[in-house]
Amino acid sequence: MKIIFILFPILMFTQTNITTNFIDSEINKIDFLMRKGEFDKAILKSYQILNNSKKINYSKGATNAYLNLSNTYMFNGNFKKSLFYLGFAEKEKYAQNNPYVKIRLMRQYSNNYMNVGLYDKSIKELNAILILSNQVKSHDSVKAKNISMAYSDIGWNYKNKKRYDSATIYLRKSINIVIKQREVTPLLQGIYLWDHILLSDVKIQQKKIDSAFFYITTVENSPKDFIGNQIYYFYKMKGLINFHKSNFNDAINDYNIAIGFAKKVKSVEELVNLYDLISQSYNKNNDIVNAIKYKDLYFRTSDSLEKEKKPIIENTVDLLLNNRRLRNDESQIGPYYSLVGVLFLVTIVIYFYKESKNKPQKTVIPSLKNELLIGNDRTNFDEIIQLVKTNDSSFLFHFLDIYPNFQDKLLEIEPTLQNSEIRFCALIFLQFSTKEIATYTYVLPRSIQTRKNRLRKKLNIPSDEDIYVWIRTLNLN
Repeated sequence: MKIIFILFPILMFTQTNITTNFIDSEINKIDFLMRKGEFDKAILKSYQILNNSKKINYSKGATNAYLNLSNTYMFNGNFKKSLFYLGFAEKEKYAQNNPYVKIRLMRQYSNNYMNVGLYDKSIKELNAILILSNQVKSHDSVKAKNISMAYSDIGWNYKNKKRYDSATIYLRKSINIVIKQREVTPLLQGIYLWDHILLSDVKIQQKKIDSAFFYITTVENSPKDFIGNQIYYFYKMKGLINFHKSNFNDAINDYNIAIGFAKKVKSVEELVNLYDLISQSYNKNNDIVNAIKYKDLYFRTSDSLEKEKKPIIENTVDLLLNNRRLRNDESQIGPYYSLVGVLFLVTIVIYFYKESKNKPQKTVIPSLKNELLIGNDRTNFDEIIQLVKTNDSSFLFHFLDIYPNFQDKLLEIEPTLQNSEIRFCALIFLQFSTKEIATYTYVLPRSIQTRKNRLRKKLNIPSDEDIYVWIRTLNLN
């Protein structure tokens, strides 16, 4: 009994005092656990944060706990639980009218879309993040993080869609955002390295092994801590490059390291892929015993994954579409008088639009030279024109580097536009005539006219609207 009385004050003294500052400090630990791939510990810590936040009615803590649980379960492939906690996060008071939380929510939805193969919906969500990020006033590093992550994820989606040119453009955009920062945070450094790993994957798919080697070497020469829980992807890319270079022993070594990291983060899907790749390398190395061993592992793990994955994907797709439909319904204007007000405004807009149609178009659109040189120097303009005249394949990349919103606005109207169509729109924006485009691209003028007609139909450009004026107006809005 005496011992209890002696220890009681000590126990009271060592009890953790639950405060908002304590919870905030605990939230910061989640990212560290996630980056190390310790998902079980991250889940446990998130539940503790959620429980403590509920005790003191701390909505910020609860929102972050729900978001972290959603993110962790998504990494584990449990998309249903991920969406379950995402729904709770949306309903928290702290999440209402908070643009930073809204960005996290949209990114989480975009990731879930991508994981179940709904790439166009994921890209649409990410484009909304780009718009919101540019509207919100925030610290430079926060804004850079949100924008670079969005570009990176759009690139990832395009890689999965096998649209490798688009993937390259967006991943380079993400890299350029990081490079331009005066101070690069560890998170930005991680995004920078992740973009290089993805680019190496893109170049491997395009059979450009030297380019893939260039990108992976950048990662090789950087601290691996920044890569986080997906370091297995880095070693997988190294293995693929060595395989294509016929360095089969090195490829086997890389794949074995990748398998170890994939097991640590319990990525069964990646293990399936790695078992297949290492089996191919052993086979090329004439090690038939190990080739058969890993091929057997591949088939057994693949069959098990397929049985589990198919119903999960189907249920997740239904949940995602229903969740977004409900969110869209809730955001609609409810009161009748608001609808009347909107209709009134639309009427006014239509009136002024009709009036403006009767005025010369030159009063609406500034001269091409002035428009192109706003915020850019003459050298950039001349370089772009020269790239067009030499039919240089890098034209679109340089054009979008100067006019980053041009592609986004086109894709908002028609998300299925191909790179060749976006390039064609850029040529029209630069006021090249049908004859000039035909000359520089080695195509007959009537083929260019046909492409214009198809583009007009695809973008719903009115028949009485000049396509050159329409596209230039698009970039000014």
